[in-house]
Amino acid sequence: YITGIAKPVFPFLHGEASISNIVKRFPQSYLFKPLLYLSSFFMVLYWINYKKIFFQIEKKRRINIFVIFGIFSAIFLLIHVFFLGIDSDILIFKKFRRLIIILFILSELAAQFFLVKRIFILKNILFNYTYKILIYLKITFVATILLITMLALPILIFFDPGSEFNNILEWNYFFFLLIFYLL
Repeated sequence: YITGIAKPVFPFLHGEASISNIVKRFPQSYLFKPLLYLSSFFMVLYWINYKKIFFQIEKKRRINIFVIFGIFSAIFLLIHVFFLGIDSDILIFKKFRRLIIILFILSELAAQFFLVKRIFILKNILFNYTYKILIYLKITFVATILLITMLALPILIFFDPGSEFNNILEWNYFFFLLIFYLL
C-alpha cells in the first residue's frame, strides 16, 4: 500500500493535496471511500424521504424533479468514489472522471435548488412542522452555494489559478456542498 506523506497537511486552507491524492493513501483509503459509499446511500434516502414529506403535506402525488436530480447526484457520487484515487494517464479516463464529477455537481445543485424552490413555495405550511429559521437557513445556504459556483466557474474556465487554488476550492466546495444534508 501507499503510505501517507511525510508531513501533516491541511488542504482546506493550503491546498497541498487534492482529495484524490489523499484518499489513495493508507489509512484514508480504508475510511474515506467506504464512508462516501455509505453517504451515497443516505443521499438517496434523503431525497426519497423529502418526496414522502411533500406527499403527506400536499396529499397529492407528483413527480418532484428534486428527487430525480438528487438520486442522480448520489449515483454520480457513487461512480466518482469508485474511480477516486485511481491514477491513469489515459486521456479518455481522465475526461470520463471529470464528466462524472461535473454531473455530480450539476445534479446536486439542481436537486438542492428545486428542493429549496418547493420549500419556499410551501414555506407557510412548513412553518407548522419545523422552525422558520431552518427553512430560511436552507434557502440561504442554497443561494450561497449557487453564488459561489457562479463566481468559481469563470475563474476556473478563463484563468489558470494553479493546483493549490484548485485543491482548496475542491476541498471546501465539496465539504460545503454536502453540509446541505445536515440542514
